[in-house]
Amino acid sequence: MSNEPIIQPITQIPIYQIGGNIPEYRHGGNASSVISYKDYTIIEDPFYDEEKDEIEPICKLETVEFVKIILLWAYETYKYKSERGVIALEEADMVMKWIEQKVVEVKSIENESIK
Repeated sequence: MSNEPIIQPITQIPIYQIGGNIPEYRHGGNASSVISYKDYTIIEDPFYDEEKDEIEPICKLETVEFVKIILLWAYETYKYKSERGVIALEEADMVMKWIEQKVVEVKSIENESIK
């Protein structure tokens, strides 16, 4: 059994993605669809209505930037919830340390791709 926190599935696949370990990752939810490739990620609104919506429902960004956003969001979410007493401080600390390690991994992968 892994000691990694529950946040792991949210970020691990895209981290593998930027490392080039898997060709494609797809995830859908109630309000968005995510297709992630090694170099870029597409986030799309499945409920886009061409007649009513003025803004294009697609966001395309570098996968490494997408992963950084997810990690930052997860870190700040756990920090906020622990400050509000929603989750135990020990759990939040464990998750936040794990996220910090993943940020180091992402930066390492990013630096390798620049070389």
